[in-house]
Amino acid sequence: MSLSRRRIDVLIVAEKPKVAYAFAKYLAESSIKSEKVYGVNVYLFAREGKVWASIGLSGHLMNYDFPQEYNRWKSINPRDLFKIDPIKVVRRECVKYVLALRELAKYSSLVILALDADAEGESITFEVMEVIRKANPYVTFRRAWFCAITKRDILNAIKNLIDPNPRLANKSFARMIVDLTIGAAFTRALTLAVERERRNIFPRGKFLSYGPCQSPVLYLVVKRAWEREEFRKKKYYVIEAYALINGVKIKLQYEKGRIDDKKEALQLFNKVKEVKVGAVEEYKVSEKLVKPPEPLNTIEMERKASLYLNIRPKDALDIAEELYRDGLISYPRTETTIYPPTLNLREIVY
Repeated sequence: MSLSRRRIDVLIVAEKPKVAYAFAKYLAESSIKSEKVYGVNVYLFAREGKVWASIGLSGHLMNYDFPQEYNRWKSINPRDLFKIDPIKVVRRECVKYVLALRELAKYSSLVILALDADAEGESITFEVMEVIRKANPYVTFRRAWFCAITKRDILNAIKNLIDPNPRLANKSFARMIVDLTIGAAFTRALTLAVERERRNIFPRGKFLSYGPCQSPVLYLVVKRAWEREEFRKKKYYVIEAYALINGVKIKLQYEKGRIDDKKEALQLFNKVKEVKVGAVEEYKVSEKLVKPPEPLNTIEMERKASLYLNIRPKDALDIAEELYRDGLISYPRTETTIYPPTLNLREIVY
């Protein structure tokens, strides 16, 4: 079968190039042909007598912004921004992906939206649909929902295609609009308030930035830094002893735990160190069920990477997403601690 992007039957759109290639690798019945469309890699392959193409993006195609007339800071009251509906604009670095999608859409009859399985992925799904509809209003859209990039998951997603979910997408769009509106309004209000007190205090293009997330987090970071600076070490004492019981060496601790008074600690220590033989008056035996480690959600994964590996949260998430794209872990951006049922851990490990 001749593989040409001018006779595509099915177009797969993934969120990243590696994921696009994984779909091609696991779905292709023979060889894979790679082409560049507006500088973007497209993987062509044959399946079930049809020509398929797979393309990977680079996250969101669009951002929200205010209409041009509302970008005049000194003539627009920041409060007015809460009354304006932001508009979608194509991100400058994503123009090539938009052009490639429009080109491929001309020849496609079915588009499979294989974006990440979360609200962000669903919002990108609807951005892709908006772009493609302008080039081909007759195309059919279906959603591939998967939580791991393994052959089993990908084949299962293609077999059980679903409809895109506008409610899930709107969750992400709402967050983007709120972030833009609050961030822009308060950034302008803060900057203009300072400039009223001291004209030309900011170099050209500089301003005081406020973000719905970054500013509260900055407060928590500063508050924690103050607590660390004000912390004063306090010395305490612990009494421990080792006893040989039935040939087993066991560490014993003072039942009341730490002791703040040095004199009291020394008195107890002197009493204990003279004792060579003791009697066990009472003991209790209990069984403890040790459960396997709980899967990590995004926040816990970042916390443990920072605590135990000294890896910054952003770097930890970048590493996790790379492992996900290599098919080694399930999707890392998640609020759940339950493995997807299609993820075969033994298959990945062995």
